[in-house]
Amino acid sequence: MIKKIVIISVLTALLGQSVPLLPVNAQSPNVLAMHYYEDLSKSHWAAKDLVQLIEMGVLDGPTNGKIKPNEMVSRAETIAVIARATGVSLESNFPLKAKDVPVSHPYYKEIRKMAELGVIHDDAWMYPGEPVQRDQISKILSLAFKIEIDQKNKASFIDIPKKHWAKDYVESLADTGIIKGVTTKEFSPRTNVTRAQLAQLTMRGIQFTEQLSNYNLVYDYLAKDYITTTSVHKNWSNLVVKYINEIRVSKGLNPLTQDPALNQLAIIKAQDMIKRRYFDHTSPFYGDPWDMATLFDYEYVSFAENLARNFKTPEQTVDAWLASPSHRKNLLNAHYTTTGIGVKQANDGNLYIVNLFAKK
Repeated sequence: MIKKIVIISVLTALLGQSVPLLPVNAQSPNVLAMHYYEDLSKSHWAAKDLVQLIEMGVLDGPTNGKIKPNEMVSRAETIAVIARATGVSLESNFPLKAKDVPVSHPYYKEIRKMAELGVIHDDAWMYPGEPVQRDQISKILSLAFKIEIDQKNKASFIDIPKKHWAKDYVESLADTGIIKGVTTKEFSPRTNVTRAQLAQLTMRGIQFTEQLSNYNLVYDYLAKDYITTTSVHKNWSNLVVKYINEIRVSKGLNPLTQDPALNQLAIIKAQDMIKRRYFDHTSPFYGDPWDMATLFDYEYVSFAENLARNFKTPEQTVDAWLASPSHRKNLLNAHYTTTGIGVKQANDGNLYIVNLFAKK
């Protein structure tokens, strides 16, 4: 990867305190029509998850009108539900070794795919009818939903010792909030999982991956933790790009395309400056801008960064950048094709604005 880096001076407005901005409200999710069953009341704690997964075709439908929320789930059913929830194609020519999972098994395709992907061991015996336990489902969920597993975790449980085979899976998954302990100190690893619990855990896995795909969450390989990267000032950010592009087009230059991944990187930088109380291109934690981009797997050919803070409006920010030769050089560089904007408000009300430019 060729790195042609353009770094400019930071810019602070001498305009006093910025006006606090209201976050943009996210669109409300579609609410599925709720159908309830003979053994599932509307007040059941997992009713919504159970019904939604059935509607999605992830969870098997009721038998004789019953969902059986408190029934223990087998290894095979658990693997099938989680496999479907990931959305992975079940088509495969993988030669499954398990002698107790014949081609005629109702969950053969799901089990085969999960074995192919390494989510479960491709052993001679799968024991598909055995109940699944909490430590086992932690590993399956972690690998199926591609949760980053590390040994630096906030969660810990007195019944998950250091030598427990699933320790890192359990603790890493608990850090995401997908699974929780039965108490604040106990995990109960050998307890069997019910259909209601499977539904709730699976839905949390789906929602977690949606946050990742929507750039509201990202794994920080340096901090060994997931960090939130939600943009609460989308309108402000969009206006910055709008004004920049109007100027570029008036100069005969190509407009810049907002890159969601670059927006996320800009938000990370803005959050980092507020958290670590600095205002500079070089982060005391992540290093230089291109170091941070590489850390978060952002590929580029050339890269640049503009910074600003304490401005009251997007127009004032862009005008100030244009008045600075080094900032203006980035704004009007014909080489760049994409941009990302991160706007975060500090506790004192001031806004920190990060504008990234890249050519991929």
